Amino acid sequence: MNETLRAVVAEAYELFPPHRFGAQLQNVCTGCCVTADEQALLIRTPRQAIPAPLMQAYYGAAFNGCLNAEETEHFLPRLLELSAEGHQLGTGGFECNFNHLGTRGADYRHNWSREKIALIDRYFLALAELSWQAGLPNPQWQCHAIEDVLCAIARGSAYLPPILSAWQADQSRQATIRLANTLSNLHWSKRKVGFAKLTNAFWADVPDQECLCVAWLCSPDHYTRFDTAMNQEEDDDVFALFSQARDVVGAAP
Repeated sequence: MNETLRAVVAEAYELFPPHRFGAQLQNVCTGCCVTADEQALLIRTPRQAIPAPLMQAYYGAAFNGCLNAEETEHFLPRLLELSAEGHQLGTGGFECNFNHLGTRGADYRHNWSREKIALIDRYFLALAELSWQAGLPNPQWQCHAIEDVLCAIARGSAYLPPILSAWQADQSRQATIRLANTLSNLHWSKRKVGFAKLTNAFWADVPDQECLCVAWLCSPDHYTRFDTAMNQEEDDDVFALFSQARDVVGAAP
């Protein structure tokens, strides 16, 4: 986690106060998903001290369609903190970490105050920037793919255009490599000429966001970026990656 994310997480602990619980959690299934022992630990453990496996039990459980706002906000800072460290907390992988914030959960963009929405948006931007600049860490593998991070953000109901614009503005070598690599991994349809999909299956729940992301990735605006990067690149493998990406955006409809 970089300093920007640390600052946003610290602000989240201030903005989202701890909740005084009753005897039972309200947002998740406690009949078969979260055990009685896990529930007791989640209720009594200070938020900053909740370990990742316990948070995974909570966010990996089936959750109620109408979430209790206070419970959602209680665990949110720890969710942001552990996600910034690369932990996979949602069922299915990192891309499901922010499901509780999405339209099937808290739907934060429509139900929270402007201050809270702004904080979550700043967090998502910082998370994405870290993933294309240095690689979001992954405790199990080397790093999370930027596509998985974008998918997680989209499933959390955040707007992708400001994030994609920030990526486009970052002309660094590392950001360009991540962009070219994501382009090279697109799945092109054999039946529908010029139609591509991202590799992560969880985009299926946010198809409009996926189409937006694919359209941006294949934008001819990236042609000059890859052409310039090729002229400056000394590594043969990276040069080949840039060349392939340039050809993709050059041929895009």
